[in-house]
Formats: sequence, C-alpha cells, structure tokens
Amino acid sequence: MLNLKLELENGSLFINDHLLSIESEESFLNSIPDDIKLESLVYNGYNNYFSEVLFLDEKFYLCFTFFEDSLDYKKVGLIWHSGNAYTKGYDASEKDVKQDINYLAKLLKIKFQIKSSSSDLNEERFIYDWGEIVCGGSLVTPSASITISYD
Repeated sequence: MLNLKLELENGSLFINDHLLSIESEESFLNSIPDDIKLESLVYNGYNNYFSEVLFLDEKFYLCFTFFEDSLDYKKVGLIWHSGNAYTKGYDASEKDVKQDINYLAKLLKIKFQIKSSSSDLNEERFIYDWGEIVCGGSLVTPSASITISYD
C-alpha cells in the first residue's frame, strides 16, 4: 500500500517519500515514479487519479482531479473508508458522520500537534498560509473525508 505524507510547513505531499508536483497535470504525472501505479478515470473532461493510501495510520482513497491541466478547485481529496458513515452506507446517521469527522480531526491534532482554526456541525478546519485542511462529511455520500486545499 502507498504511504501518503503531508508537510504542514508548506502543504507538500509525498507518496512513498516521492514529492508530488500539483502545479499542473503534466507535472503531477511526471512526479509519479514508474513503480507507483495510480488508477485513472476520465469523465466529462475531468481527469481523475486515485489510489488507496495509508495516511495517519488509516486507509483512505486518495483522489486528484484535474481539469484543463489544473488541479480542480486546487483540492486533493482523501475519503476515509473505515468510518461508520462509509461502512453503514445509507443507514448511517448524522451522529455517525459527526463521530467520523471528530475522529479524523483528532488524528490530525495528535499527529501534527495542532489545533483547529474553526469547526461547525459538518466540518473542522485547519488553516495555513498555503491553504487549509478540512475534515468533513455528509450523509449524501455517505462518508467522512479530509480535503487539502491550496491557495
């Protein structure tokens, strides 16, 4: 399984200790070593690259979406597939989603020794000079996730 690492100082992402370039789709693809294989899907002009990764000692589906050579909305998604909301599917409750969001936020706080910048019912935010990390979730999907957004 691939290991994902995030450097809080600058928002850099590493897969198996290889720095990922997200400046453009071309630079992203060129930054992936040959021994690392990502799944890909093209849908309505959006190029999606994804893989299962280990992050914060938990399994996530990591997704990069590019449109016209740019990272879509300047965001990287990590969908947690071990949480109550994901495993219960449409039988999940708001309480399940909130517990999952709280758990992911707690993992970030412990791993990086940080405090959240803001929080509400369905998300907890950690804001930095380079962007933000959001632990969020919804019954629509149903799942909890971590989104890394860049300014």
